[in-house]
Amino acid sequence: MTDRNHRQAPRAIIFDLDDTLTDRAASIARLAGRFQERFGQRLATLAMDDLITAISTADGGGYRPRADMAKDLAATLTWTAPVAPHDIVTFWLQEFPAANVLRQGALSTITALADAGIRLGIVSNGSTTAQSSKIALLGLQPWFQTIVISEACGWRKPDPRIFAMALKALATEPCDTWFIGDHPANDIVGAAAAGLDAIWIGDPDSWPGNLVRPVRIIKELPELLGLIPGIGLAI
Repeated sequence: MTDRNHRQAPRAIIFDLDDTLTDRAASIARLAGRFQERFGQRLATLAMDDLITAISTADGGGYRPRADMAKDLAATLTWTAPVAPHDIVTFWLQEFPAANVLRQGALSTITALADAGIRLGIVSNGSTTAQSSKIALLGLQPWFQTIVISEACGWRKPDPRIFAMALKALATEPCDTWFIGDHPANDIVGAAAAGLDAIWIGDPDSWPGNLVRPVRIIKELPELLGLIPGIGLAI
C-alpha cells in the first residue's frame, strides 16, 4: 500500500463487520444486561462489570466456537441452579444480533462515503443467519452494494477468493479498492494479499510484531474521510 494510493479516492471500500463497523465491547455489555434478565434468577449475585468481563473473556472476541463459550460460562459463573451450555448457546443466537451496537461514527462515515459516490461492501466471516441478522437490525443494508458472508460463499478470510467475490460484485479492481478491518491476519494480511489497500482499525501499539505493519492505521472510522480527497482534510 502506498501514499500515492491514499491520495486518490478509491472507487470502492469494503468493510469487515464485527469490531469494525460494530463495537463488540459495547455489544457484549448490552448483551450482558439481557443475560442477567434471562438467567438472573439462577445466577449468584454478580456485579454487572464482572458479568461483562466473564462474557467477554468467554467470547474471545467472537473467534471462539459458541459451544466452547457456553461451556466456559456454564462452568465459571456461580449458579444457584444448573444451566446447560445449550441454553446459553440458544440465548446467544437469539439475543446477540439485536444487542449489536455500531462503532462510534460508523453511520456518518458510510453515509459520507456513499454520498461521495464510493461503492461500499461488507465481507464477513461467520454464519449467514447471524451476520445477516446483525446487518439488518443495524439498518446497514441500504448503504452497501454487496454483502459477502463466509458461510454463504464457502470461503473465509483470509482466502483471496472471498475478497475477489466482493470485488466482482462491486465491479472494481483491487488497486482501486480499500479494505477496512480489525483482524491483523484475516483482514489486513488477507486483503493485502488479494491486492487491496488494507487499512487496519485498532491501537497502533497493539499491531502484532510478527506481521508486516500496514501503511495506514486508524483508530476510528471517521478518520477514513480525511484520507480521501474532496471529503475531508487529511488527518
